[in-house]
Amino acid sequence: MQFLRPILLLCAGFLLLPAAGNDVFNGSFERSGRPDGWEWSTFGGGDAACAVIRSGGNRHLRIAYRSQQQSNRYGQLLQNVPLTPGRIYRLSWKMWGKPARNICWTLGKHWKLRPALPPVTPEAARHTLRFRAEPDEFDGKLYPVRLICENLTPELNLDDIEITEEELPAESAVTFVPPEKALSGKVFRLPRLDGFPRDGGFPDGVTVWTPADDADFSASFALGWNQDGLLLFFRVRDDVLRPVPGSAMYLGDSVQLRIDQDGELAPQARSSDLELGFQIDAAGKLATWNWNTNMPIPETLVESVVTSGENGFSAAVLLKDALFDRIDFRRPKPFSFNLIFNDRDGGDDRRVISFARGIHDSKSSADNVLLFPEGGAETARVCARYDDLREHLAGIFYTAGAAGDTADFVLRLTPEHGSPRTIPLCRATRVPPGTAGRLPFRRSVSELPEGRWTAEFLWNGRPAGKLAFERRALLVRQRKIWEEFRSRLSRIDAAYRRQFPERLPAAAALSLRVLNSDIPRLLSQMEAAESPAERRFYDRRGEMTAPEVVEALDELERELAEYRAGRTPPEYWFFRSGPVLLRGGFPYAELESSRGRRQLRPVLFAGYGHFTDVIRDLPEFSSIGANLIQIEIGPSSIFPKEGKNGEFSEPDFSDLENRILPALRSAAEHNVKVCLLLSPHYHPAWLLDKYPDMRADSDFLKYEITHPKAEEMLDAYLAALIPKLKASPWSAALHSLVLSNEPVYIGCTPYNPQSLKDFRHYLKQKYGTPSGFNATAQRDYPDFDAMTGQIETDPALRSEFERFRRDTFAAWHRRLAERVRRIWPEIPLHAKMMIFSSLYVPQATDAGMFAAFSDYNGNDNYRMYDFDNAGLAPHHISSELGSELQLSARKLSICNSENHIIADGETRPVPNGHIYTAMFEQYATGASALITWVWTDIDYLKSLSSSPMFCGNIRNRPGNIIAHGRAMLDANRVARELVRFSRYEPETAILHAPSSLLHAPERYKNSLDALYAATLPTGHRVRFLSEEQLGRREFGAVRLLLLPEAEYLDRKALAGLNEFVCRGGRVMVCGKAPRYDEFGNPLPEPPDFPKLPLSRLGAELDATTPLPFRLAVRDGAGGEGLYLRCVPDGDAYLINLVNYGKNARKLNFSGPGTFRDLLREETFEPEFELPPQKPLLLRFLPAGKP
Repeated sequence: MQFLRPILLLCAGFLLLPAAGNDVFNGSFERSGRPDGWEWSTFGGGDAACAVIRSGGNRHLRIAYRSQQQSNRYGQLLQNVPLTPGRIYRLSWKMWGKPARNICWTLGKHWKLRPALPPVTPEAARHTLRFRAEPDEFDGKLYPVRLICENLTPELNLDDIEITEEELPAESAVTFVPPEKALSGKVFRLPRLDGFPRDGGFPDGVTVWTPADDADFSASFALGWNQDGLLLFFRVRDDVLRPVPGSAMYLGDSVQLRIDQDGELAPQARSSDLELGFQIDAAGKLATWNWNTNMPIPETLVESVVTSGENGFSAAVLLKDALFDRIDFRRPKPFSFNLIFNDRDGGDDRRVISFARGIHDSKSSADNVLLFPEGGAETARVCARYDDLREHLAGIFYTAGAAGDTADFVLRLTPEHGSPRTIPLCRATRVPPGTAGRLPFRRSVSELPEGRWTAEFLWNGRPAGKLAFERRALLVRQRKIWEEFRSRLSRIDAAYRRQFPERLPAAAALSLRVLNSDIPRLLSQMEAAESPAERRFYDRRGEMTAPEVVEALDELERELAEYRAGRTPPEYWFFRSGPVLLRGGFPYAELESSRGRRQLRPVLFAGYGHFTDVIRDLPEFSSIGANLIQIEIGPSSIFPKEGKNGEFSEPDFSDLENRILPALRSAAEHNVKVCLLLSPHYHPAWLLDKYPDMRADSDFLKYEITHPKAEEMLDAYLAALIPKLKASPWSAALHSLVLSNEPVYIGCTPYNPQSLKDFRHYLKQKYGTPSGFNATAQRDYPDFDAMTGQIETDPALRSEFERFRRDTFAAWHRRLAERVRRIWPEIPLHAKMMIFSSLYVPQATDAGMFAAFSDYNGNDNYRMYDFDNAGLAPHHISSELGSELQLSARKLSICNSENHIIADGETRPVPNGHIYTAMFEQYATGASALITWVWTDIDYLKSLSSSPMFCGNIRNRPGNIIAHGRAMLDANRVARELVRFSRYEPETAILHAPSSLLHAPERYKNSLDALYAATLPTGHRVRFLSEEQLGRREFGAVRLLLLPEAEYLDRKALAGLNEFVCRGGRVMVCGKAPRYDEFGNPLPEPPDFPKLPLSRLGAELDATTPLPFRLAVRDGAGGEGLYLRCVPDGDAYLINLVNYGKNARKLNFSGPGTFRDLLREETFEPEFELPPQKPLLLRFLPAGKP
């Protein structure tokens, strides 16, 4: 094809960007250490020394290398530097010493740039070189810079090493991108198409891209739009089709599409981004998946035409307008996309074909293609940012104007108070037909006065984007703010010590300890920051945490005023190292109170995981409200290499003895328990190399769990590890053992040969012969081999295969539990089940099956702050739903050993109220142990080599640490009352129907979510009854059973449902009643139960279990965002009330009796205003009760 030649045009008025500050950390070597920020290593046995030398009040680095030159023998000074790919940099350094040879810099990951150093002279001299930081030379986000000594170097002194970015040229240009080059040019005019093609091919008027074309696999795709939605066309030629259903679709032959609905090309994932999957299933139909909802795309929101054959398929897909909540296809604005093809021919032979990063390797929109819908709402768009490190505005100006238009790009800068200034960026004489344009720009604003500014980008006089920024000197304001914090804290601390000269109230002591540690610490880091990058890091750290610290200081002052007015500090209860007893699934221990009393009470645990920092900080945890940590060990630690007298004959206990056992000792000495994760996914690498047929992909688990060698490995691992743990003098420090980390069995598919082999064996064990299955499922298969080919197309076999997956995965866990209990029967066990997704996604994790082998209901759960809605929804609903599902399966308290309450990578301030509520309300809904992800101390130096996901973790948020600890302290004060909420036997239940989840996931999930959410403001705890429990006639105290839209119901459950009605139970339906059995067969006599509109739900719950009071809303906002739960407590009632909304709510309790606030330990007035995220725990005593 002929490509249009890009038109290059000089830009007027584009100012030079001054060189940025030094990107090297500790380039002057004035930091203490060996030296800080640098790594010195020798290779091949080289004899060398490296030390920081003080001379004349300053420091520099001295290197001596005493070995002759030899291949692969050298000394290396290394720093990984945070540069920007594609930019030009200047490296400069000061050097002196004694003559030496063969010293060079090596720049980049692959050592391609190896400039030799000039001769070393006795006099100090400064040297400079220029280089380009090529994108493929980065190691992650960092650029390796090394100094290599390969020959005799008697003395080499280095100082003032700097890397600075070169100035921009005084010109820039627009590149006009023809359609066929859009994948590399990153901008495209999206054609408008009439109607929806019915032949499944590529229609006229589209641009077809082919990112892959080889002998056994080729893939092409095209895009278009109309008022009905987005049109996607793809054609795949593949000699082997291996689809994998459901959420694991990406592991098989599939297409993944990611849409940035706002068209902002953000470098990080956003909640509004859509990620969708498409594949052709065994029946030749289009199967879809929406990873945002963890469900298939609703049938009403997608239309498709598919043609398939032996060598591949083609499809035309219409993604309807209603699927997009931020794009209106009646007049769409620009949005961006990325797309990849997954190709799997079996085993580990999986390829990912992509044209940009952002789906497979990470989630981002930065490399997406920006789409301008033809005839849409905009013809120009700017994606820009303000770089406060280098003080410039940078980004890309995109345009898709009509042919012949003049592309006139202008920047208008307006101060908060003052007149705007206009700066031309670039002018083009014409726009070539059919093209879209892009203008990268970088504009210095260092000459602007400090203050708040608005940057407006104009194209031909029309707005194309806007950006607000503040120009200010880094750290100046933050140091002032934090100095004020330190002064204020000093006054508060002194006032508390005057008020309580002998012993501070426990909550105040916790707050003061955290603040007295972290405020001076951050200030010292700010003061020591040298480079602009380091100053920006701590400036942003200060911005992130300042609001949380203000909240904590305000809370201390408010409480001090109350103490001065006569309030008595509450009595707090603390765990002291000793035995923990499980009673009815809840832990009890002898606790010590702040008033010196000791008492056997329910104990609630809280703490942090999951890496080395929690071991280091163990001595401090009990003083900041933490009494539990999680760490991990795995088979690869015990068997790092194959034994000589048998594969597992030589266990290596060095990691256990050097890390785990000392952690247990420290925990025991500091009143902390350890939840040890056994991590069976850490397999020895040599084992899979030796037995490649073991390989499989179930997320963390990379091997076939039913493979004989896998069983042998785990048996040997537990046989080696558990006796050592049990025999340790510090074994009592263990809270529990976790059998697996985030277990899923998504690698068990109809295309996995091992899975099919195991499934055939399962069918033979269960049914004996094909006729046994046929008689039960009403089918007519001649043999088991014929059945395995129809798993995806036959509902009966799909149901059996799903049951087989759940049974197999539960049996694998049960086997692990049995192996542990043979050696150590007393140690509590559980698994870290991802309950938030296991509810809906067929991951083969069943709450009831997992509870059967557990001593705690183990989980990994999410309850994060919703910045869009300024509250917890919807995470608190799914969290409570998951907890209820586990408690209903078996009344064991919950150990959430990966408590996600701050999103990974979140660097905005998180309100302390959110942290407190997320913790306290989990205790109120069944948790006895919460281990928050993640505790890792990230300073600037560590940030250079750490994942961005850790930068905003709770360790770096002092206000959040305080709220976390205070929630645990308060919860242990009222632990007896909180436990009653979980032990209560509800009289109303919701049907949990895995059969409907499998066969009609969208309808069942949506109905279940809506029904459970509607129960939350009613005051009633509503449990679940599963199909299994109905089949076993385990009804508990349930009198009313609510059915969400459960069209598929297990036959045994249906019989149990009829028995429930015969015993006097009531059944009501919120949606369609069951019509099919678990095999997809129509029910001979479908049940006919009364319908229950959600508007009448509260009245039905009250009729079943009357409440002695009423809660009235006085602000006209209704019950949305309110959570209310009430359970009896002897003659009284316990009430838990939370406002999850944005604003304070005006409420009123009515009913004869009195209310008492159990957290404040005072009478509660029934007419009140409830702030957001301020949980109430009340006791209501009806009139006439003692």
